[in-house]
Amino acid sequence: MMFGSSLITLNAKLIGLQHSFFFYVCILGYSLAPMLIPALVNVLAGAIIGRLGVFIVAMVAYLWAVRSVAVFFSLTLSPDRKYMALYPVILYYLFFVAFIVLV
Repeated sequence: MMFGSSLITLNAKLIGLQHSFFFYVCILGYSLAPMLIPALVNVLAGAIIGRLGVFIVAMVAYLWAVRSVAVFFSLTLSPDRKYMALYPVILYYLFFVAFIVLV
């Protein structure tokens, strides 16, 4: 988590945001909360609903997490730079969903 947060902080600093490292750690930690839902579904009901059901729940949670980060970034960034800051977060969460939640 800290390595990903430091890369996202570095990217945000390069595009002109003036927040601290801990601000981005808090944003990423807060936004990872929806990822607990597919993890719990996988553990508790994975055999019942199958891999496709867990995947659908994980994609909904992924979109929810990315949307919550986008709201934070839209408050502090101009619209033309929002996607520059959001792209590493999208990759970070995609890695998290693919390798930690679904495995």
